[in-house]
Amino acid sequence: MYPLSSPPTGTGPFMLAEFYAGEGATTSRVILISTILSIITIPAWLVLLL
Repeated sequence: MYPLSSPPTGTGPFMLAEFYAGEGATTSRVILISTILSIITIPAWLVLLL
């Protein structure tokens, strides 16, 4: 069972938001927050699953 909630959001959504004149600032915040949270969640899942 692979936890899909642990990997951070990629930069693809940010590039699409900028290309289509969307909310680039909001998208970049989500990328930053998910990257920071992944520092905690990925090792935690590895400890639980291995």
